[in-house]
Amino acid sequence: MAICNDVRAATWGEWLYGAGKDCDNLICIFIGTGIGSGIVSGGKILEGYNNTAGEIGHITIDMNGPVCHCGNKGCFEALAGGWAIERDARDEVTKNKDAGVRLLVLAGGDVKNISGKEIAQAALENDALGKALLDKLAAALIAGSISVVNAFGPGRLVFGGGIIEGMPDLIDRIKVGVKKYALPKATASLDIMPAKLHNDSGVVGAAAYALLMLKKK
Repeated sequence: MAICNDVRAATWGEWLYGAGKDCDNLICIFIGTGIGSGIVSGGKILEGYNNTAGEIGHITIDMNGPVCHCGNKGCFEALAGGWAIERDARDEVTKNKDAGVRLLVLAGGDVKNISGKEIAQAALENDALGKALLDKLAAALIAGSISVVNAFGPGRLVFGGGIIEGMPDLIDRIKVGVKKYALPKATASLDIMPAKLHNDSGVVGAAAYALLMLKKK
């Protein structure tokens, strides 16, 4: 039996058959409800001493930031994960219904229904609050990505997950921010791109990992 967590499986998929193909130093960052990643270094996926390598969703971006589900403050996930984006949007609409009127309409009149989909649509329509929320998300993604790039020096940074699928323009904003603020040597040959296998990354990667484990027996 072969066991692999979902994000690491997706990383296997992208590394072997997707956006990471032919690159032995890359990081896949998947942004959905939370933020997870897989790290390939020197042609090996890092597992860590206790099999926890890749939990970049819990690197600290803001020591005084919002509380994360893990109990820490200002985690990457607490600023840029899907649940954090929804939290911020719902809080803003609750505080100022005039500013949040378009988001509320898109959510069918119920603030609890506001998700990344409604935020993306509002921003696309040039709604002021939608655009402000998207700007805040982009800033957090850039900050987290800079930390990862400076720490690991990958040749490729691959982004996937529901938030990226729903807001693909974020990739270009991340590229600009990382190239501008990360260490020049770390970004000299860095490629930043979306995942190619989309929702199939995990399935393809899990199958590839299982076959690899069988060959080792």
